[in-house]
Amino acid sequence: MNLQIAVIDDVQKDIDTVKNMTKQYFSENSIFQPVIAEYLNANDFLKDYTKDFFQIVFVDICIGEINGIKLSQRLRHNDKDIIIIFISTTKEFVFQTFKAVPHGYLCKPYSFQEFSETMDRAMEKISYQPHELTVKIPRNEETIYVENIMTVITDDHYLNINMITGKIIRSISTYTEIAEKLLSLENFVECNREIIINVNYIVSFKGCDVAMQDGKVYPVRRQDRKKLSEIMIKVISNKGGFFS
Repeated sequence: MNLQIAVIDDVQKDIDTVKNMTKQYFSENSIFQPVIAEYLNANDFLKDYTKDFFQIVFVDICIGEINGIKLSQRLRHNDKDIIIIFISTTKEFVFQTFKAVPHGYLCKPYSFQEFSETMDRAMEKISYQPHELTVKIPRNEETIYVENIMTVITDDHYLNINMITGKIIRSISTYTEIAEKLLSLENFVECNREIIINVNYIVSFKGCDVAMQDGKVYPVRRQDRKKLSEIMIKVISNKGGFFS
């Protein structure tokens, strides 16, 4: 099975590093056959890009007028399933990448072991079966994909489960029931009393407020601010990013 991979970097030797490590990785995992396209800038990539063609995109952050962050946000807007792996010489941009919902962040120079762990997680995503959660609604139940939950907020006698699709589910499940299931997962955190957020959909975290992709802003308890920062970094790292 062919796997379409794009590498976008303005330094040829860095492109070659990704290509060589990719070939080495798949020589040991031969179910997929990588087809690698290389680009020295974002404009050339966009000339070839069509939705759903590339499964994995490696993109350097500092690549010119359309930088890697802007490009990745554009890709994510068009394709929610594409796997985006950032490459950079510094970890200082990590929080800026969250809008693109990346699957990894590799810091140059990185080892083949680091690259392989990134690819292992990327391949898990490609063959991934989404988790389901059944919640109670008035006179019925509804099954939803956990990965599509953006926030869960108590609202009087209901729970408002806000989905990434824009749908709001008014559930009569108890907060304790839902919190027990979601908070056991690494990407969900309680940022304040009876407010659960999905770290994957954070677009900014400044001071005491966290902003989500739907434009809503939620306060973070003082004692939890450091913890949330650590979880955000851990989530990116566990998707395949390395910050050493």
